[in-house]
Amino acid sequence: MSHTSVIRFLVLSAFAVFAAMPVSAVPPFAPTEFDLKEVLLDPGGAALVGPVDLEYRVWDAAAGGNLLYKQVLGGVPLDAQGRMDVRIGPFGAPTSDPDAPLTPVLLVAVGADVGLPQISGNRYFEITVLGESGPRPRVRFVSVAFALRSLESGFAITAERALDVRTPGGVDAAILDSMWLHLNPDGGPPNTDPSEGLQDTDGDGVPNWADSDNDGDGISDTSEPGPGINLPTPRITGTSKSPSSLIPDLVIATGLAFLPGLTATVDGGAVAVTGVSENSFTFQTNPLPEGNYLLTATNLNGEFGSRTLSFGPTVLSTIPGTGVFATARRPVSLRALGADRFLGGVGSFGSRDGVIDGQLMGGDTFSTGGNGLSTLLTWDDSGRVRGVRGQIGSLETRLEVGEDTDDNGNLTLSEWTPVEVFAPSLAVADGLAISVEGTGRLAIGAVRASVPAGPLEAVVYSDRDGNGDFAGPGEFAVIESRSGSAETRAALEIDPAGGVAYVSHDLGTSTLRLAWDRNNDGDFNDTVGTTPEVSTVVNAVVECVGMDFDPSGTLVMVVGTLTGTTLYRDLDGNGEVTDTGEATPLDTGSAKFGGCDVDANGPLAVMTQLPNFRLRVDRNEDGDFDDVSEFLDFGVSSLSGGAISRLSTGQVVFFSSEGIVLDPVGP
Repeated sequence: MSHTSVIRFLVLSAFAVFAAMPVSAVPPFAPTEFDLKEVLLDPGGAALVGPVDLEYRVWDAAAGGNLLYKQVLGGVPLDAQGRMDVRIGPFGAPTSDPDAPLTPVLLVAVGADVGLPQISGNRYFEITVLGESGPRPRVRFVSVAFALRSLESGFAITAERALDVRTPGGVDAAILDSMWLHLNPDGGPPNTDPSEGLQDTDGDGVPNWADSDNDGDGISDTSEPGPGINLPTPRITGTSKSPSSLIPDLVIATGLAFLPGLTATVDGGAVAVTGVSENSFTFQTNPLPEGNYLLTATNLNGEFGSRTLSFGPTVLSTIPGTGVFATARRPVSLRALGADRFLGGVGSFGSRDGVIDGQLMGGDTFSTGGNGLSTLLTWDDSGRVRGVRGQIGSLETRLEVGEDTDDNGNLTLSEWTPVEVFAPSLAVADGLAISVEGTGRLAIGAVRASVPAGPLEAVVYSDRDGNGDFAGPGEFAVIESRSGSAETRAALEIDPAGGVAYVSHDLGTSTLRLAWDRNNDGDFNDTVGTTPEVSTVVNAVVECVGMDFDPSGTLVMVVGTLTGTTLYRDLDGNGEVTDTGEATPLDTGSAKFGGCDVDANGPLAVMTQLPNFRLRVDRNEDGDFDDVSEFLDFGVSSLSGGAISRLSTGQVVFFSSEGIVLDPVGP
C-alpha cells in the first residue's frame, strides 16, 4: 500500500470509528485556561498594594529545569489582603531564542495537548512580581475535580476505541502523533485547521490556524490581496505632499506594515524611498501632468499595496513687469547661457520687451515709435545680447540686427543696425529666425519683399567671416520666391559643421519648406547625396515650428498644424525628414499659433501648445516620452507661444508671455 493510501486508510478509519461513537460518549472539552488565586505579601509579611504587573512561568522541575511557558499579566488588581484572582492562558509569549523555544499554548506546556505524553507530575509554576528582585517559590501543578474525572478517559470505552484508531493495522502511535501535528488537510492557506501546528507568524500568542490576521498587518487573512497570508502586506491609508509643483514633490505615505527595504513606484516608475517606519515612509517624485497615478509600495517579502496619488497642474512663475506680454506678437525667442542664465524676447505691435535671468530688461530696449513685426533675442557665448527684428516705420520698412555693444544688458536705439531697408507699405521683413554659432557668427533667416517690390523671397543672412556684417561672399542667399503674405512660422539653426538650416512656412501654397546648406558653401542650390538642399516638410497650414540639431548632427523638428503636432527626426541623415519612421505624432487637435519648440542638446525636449503648454523630455533617452515625469502640463495657454532652451546643467528653461519655468524635474 502506498504512503498516500496509508494516510487515506488511516483518516477514513478514524472517521468510521468516530461516526460509530454514540453522541453521549463524546467527552466534554477541557477548559483551556487556569484560575490563579494567590495572596501576595511583601518580605515583611504585609499585603502588597495593587495593581501589580506579574510574569507567570511554567517549568518542568522544582528548581532549574527547562522553561516551557511564560505570560505577562499587566495591572493585576489586589484586594486589601493582597489577594488576586486572575485567569492564566490560553496563550502566552513565544521566545526569540531558537535553541530554547517556548510554546505559546498553556495546555501544551502542562502536557495536556492531544498526542503529547500525559502529565507526569513534573510541571511547576512560579510568579514574579515585576520590579521585585526575583520570583516567588515554584508551586507544583496538582489535579482539581475536572482533572480527576478526566483520568477515567484512560479506561473509558470511548478511549479504548480511540486507542484502536491510534493503532490501526499496528501503525506506531508516534507516526499518528506526527501526522496529527504536521498533516495539513486543507492543502495550504487559509490556515484554519488545527493540524497546521503551532506556528505563530506575528508572535501574538495565537497560532496561525486560530488567528484571523496571521501576519499582524491589519488585513484579515480572507482579505489579503495576495497569497502570502503569513507575510506582512504594506497598506497605504493616506498620502500628503508639498503644495508647490515647481519643485520635486516630497510625499509622505502613511499606513501599516511598512518594512525595512520597502520600495515604491508611481505608475510603474521607481521613486526614491526614505524614512521607512512601520507606519509611514517618504518618497520624492517629480511633478507629473495633472491627474491620478497609482502609488504602489512593495516589501522585500514581495507583498505590495497600492493607493491613488493625485497631482494638480504645474504653475508658471510670473515675470515682473510683463503686462505687455499678454498681447505680445509671435515669435518668442529664448537662449540659455551657462548654468544659471537665460534670455528671452517677444514682440508686439508698437513695443517689444526682453527678459534676462527672469527680469524685464530696460524700458527703452526696443522702443522706436513704429510698429514692430517681430523681434528675436539671443546672445553669444561671451554673454553679449544679440537680436533681429522687423520694423515698420512711416517712411520705410527695415530688417535690423542689434548688438549690446556696451554690455549693459539692453539694446538701445543706437545699438540696432539696418541689414536691409525697404519702401514703406510695399515690403515686409518677417518669418524671422536667428542663431549664433559658438564662434559668435550670427545667422538670420527672413521672408522679405524682393527689390523692387515683387514676390516674397525666403532669404538667409550669414556672417560667415565673423566681421559683424553680411557683405562678404556667400553671406546672403535667396532660397526661393513665394506668393502670399509673409509669416512668422520659422526657425533657424546652424549645424555642427557650420551649415545653416532655415525652415519657414509658405502661406501661399500652405507648405512648410526646409532649406539646409548641407555642404556649407553659402547657398542652397545643391543636391547632397540624392537630396536637394531645399525640401518640403509638410503640405498643410502650419501654426508653429521649432528646430534643433543634436550633438551628432541629427536634425530634429517639431511642427504644429490645424490637426495636431508631430516630431520629425532625420534618422538616416539624408537631409530631409519625410522618410518612413522619421515622423512621430505627439498630439491631435489644432496647435496654437507660435506654440511649439524643440531642444536636442541633451535628452530630447519638446514643447507644444494644444491648447495648454505641454513639455516633454525624454529623460532616459529611450526614444519616447512614455515614462514617469517625461510629460508635464502647465495648465495655461498664451497668445504669444513659447520657446525652450537648456542650461549647461541640462535643465530645460521654458519661456512664454505667461511666465517662466525651470523644468521642475531637472536634468
